[in-house]
Amino acid sequence: MDLIIAPSSLPFRWKNNDYKIIECGIDNNKPYAKVEPENSQLEEELKKRIIKDYGLKVYLGLNYICFVEDYLG
Repeated sequence: MDLIIAPSSLPFRWKNNDYKIIECGIDNNKPYAKVEPENSQLEEELKKRIIKDYGLKVYLGLNYICFVEDYLG
């Protein structure tokens, strides 16, 4: 199974920091993720969620993106 998740120009907010998702998806059943600035914990979390949901569920906020449960509304 292969999946490419299109990156956004909006920052991805995680643990009060903003990141740029460079690439993420599934290639030959193996998840991959790369963010800037580098953060291996975020990359592992993205890969875990991509496999679990066969995609990435996010909240599109005003000028940022985050995991749904991280939105402070």
